[in-house]
Amino acid sequence: MSDPIPTGRQAKLLIDNADACVACGLCLDHCPTYRLHQTEAESPRGRIAIASGLASGRIALRKNNVVHLDSCLVCGSCEKVCPAHVHYTEMIDQARALVFEASKSSRTDRFFNWLTAKKKRLAILAWLLWLYRKTGLRRLTGWLPVSRLPAVARDYGLKPYYPAPAPARGRVYLFTGCVAELFDQQTLHSAVRLLNECGYDVEVPSRQSCCGAVATHCGDTGTAGVHQQRNRQAFSHRIPLIVTSSGCAAVLQQDPDLAVHDINSFLASASDGGNLSAPAASGEKIGLYLPCTLRNKLDAAQGVFALLKAAGMTDFVDLSEETNCCGAAGTYMFRHAKDARRLRQKLYRRIEQERITLVLTMNIGCLLHLLNHAGRWRFRVMHPVTYLAQR
Repeated sequence: MSDPIPTGRQAKLLIDNADACVACGLCLDHCPTYRLHQTEAESPRGRIAIASGLASGRIALRKNNVVHLDSCLVCGSCEKVCPAHVHYTEMIDQARALVFEASKSSRTDRFFNWLTAKKKRLAILAWLLWLYRKTGLRRLTGWLPVSRLPAVARDYGLKPYYPAPAPARGRVYLFTGCVAELFDQQTLHSAVRLLNECGYDVEVPSRQSCCGAVATHCGDTGTAGVHQQRNRQAFSHRIPLIVTSSGCAAVLQQDPDLAVHDINSFLASASDGGNLSAPAASGEKIGLYLPCTLRNKLDAAQGVFALLKAAGMTDFVDLSEETNCCGAAGTYMFRHAKDARRLRQKLYRRIEQERITLVLTMNIGCLLHLLNHAGRWRFRVMHPVTYLAQR
């Protein structure tokens, strides 16, 4: 006998959202998982029917139903083309919250939710990964995905304050996140440098928390709320909150108390006619991959193009048209590794065809997913701000 789905306000909100869908099917060709599997249950329309059925009690809470909800990338591509303006990603979050309440969410999700809930746990992970490289274990286990992760410093982290050369134009916060702070120190330090060069003092509050994306995707609204409250307290002044990872920015911008800015758009508007000039290196073939969160949730693609133009970079290949999602999608690349690899392979084929030597992307999840490939040595992957700072 299947467990009953919890009922209440969350279920009612879900049903109201689902009722807005007219089942026209315009979303199907834009859904990455439907294009992979060509089955109704792996489409937005199919998942809406499942979620509505679970919330109303018409469908039992069985594993096969939960799997279809869990396999959604929450990329938002369907929302961009929906004529009824269905709040699909919000509805999926609501459905996963119901599944979490019934203790049916995946173990992988629960593990990453537990790991990112406290910075002390991430600090222990950082030490273990540093030890993994220091002792030479990485060379002996090159076939493992963990061996392709970026290096982690033993004492990772940023200082609380980075003053700009006087006179400063203003003051900003920098959001470091959890995974980005661990694996993408290079981008964070590059962001500080470029913000300083544009005349901004940079504050990095130590009390800031995870953005809450992992908890939200897991359905743990309680933990997501704790993260939100911590960040409200850490970023208490109404000054720009600069975010380097588009996935984090997409979550943080939902809080009206935070003045969230994507770093690419902010730097593009803050640069003074050439102070970020960074022409591409000779012989470098650059590919640009805009994450789905930046395209669909933040709607900030033009900010990236403006930043590259301000830096004098106009010759690059836009890889975004190859797929509506690379397959990273938070913890999706671990929960549904096979599908994540298939989605990523579309990008790899184009990268190989174009002989690209450098891929620029703006989300820590996409960056790690693209790095995690045995043949990835043929090209580098980094954030645009890192490339600009290096140039």
